[in-house]
Amino acid sequence: MRLKAAIFAWGLAACAVPGPAGNAAQAADIERLFDDALEPPTVGITLGSYEAPDETVLPQRARLAEAIYRAQVTGILPMAAGGWLVELTTKDVLRGGTLAPTSLEVEVPPGSPSAALVEHFRPNFERAHLLVFARRFARINERPQWHVHTVADTAESRERIERAIP
Repeated sequence: MRLKAAIFAWGLAACAVPGPAGNAAQAADIERLFDDALEPPTVGITLGSYEAPDETVLPQRARLAEAIYRAQVTGILPMAAGGWLVELTTKDVLRGGTLAPTSLEVEVPPGSPSAALVEHFRPNFERAHLLVFARRFARINERPQWHVHTVADTAESRERIERAIP
C-alpha cells in the first residue's frame, strides 16, 4: 500500500478538520503532533531546541498515533516541480499492525525546511532509519488522509514509546 503525505505543517493546517469525537482544541493539538515534519536529528543534526527535545511530545504522539512503525529510507528522488519524493519502507510495526503501510511515499515540497534538509544532508538521510507516527485526519468532502511525524530511530526513542503505550 502506498500513501502520500506532504512534509510541511502548513499543508496539514489547511486540510485537517476535527474528527466526529473531537473538538477544535483537541484537533489543533493533534495537528501539531502529526505535522508531517522531518526533524533535523533524523539526518544527524542537533541545533537549538533539538538539543533538549520536549519530553512530553513523543509520549503524546505515541498515545495518539493509530500506527507506529520503524521504517528505512529506501529512495530519494527529485520531483519535476521541485522538492523531493522520499520512499520509506516499513521494517517493524510497533503498533497498529493492520494499519501500518508496507511503504510510504512522502512528498517534500520545494522551499520547505524539510526540502532543505533533504537537499543539503542527503547522504545522511539515505538509508536512514526512522520511527514513523501516523494518524488519519478527516478532510472536508474527501476520504481520510494520513499524516505522519518522523523521528530518528534510536534505542532511547523506542524505550520512551514503550513506556508511553499502555
